[in-house]
Amino acid sequence: MGLKDCKVGLYEKALPKSFGWKQKIKEAKAAGYDFIEISIDETDEKIARVRSGNPQGIEIREALLEEDFPLLTMCLSG
Repeated sequence: MGLKDCKVGLYEKALPKSFGWKQKIKEAKAAGYDFIEISIDETDEKIARVRSGNPQGIEIREALLEEDFPLLTMCLSG
């Protein structure tokens, strides 16, 4: 496995907070990244993302599927 085989992702917090998930994914894809990385931090908003049935989690999943773009990693911070 060489360096060419490595995937490079974009950390979601590197994009403006005002962007919705669909826009974040489109921007990452257009910039040539292979995937996007989600952030789960100490805020209630971000923690809620991992709860089953959460509307934001559903929005993220649907945007990923619609844009055919993977979310391969998660950054946990607290």
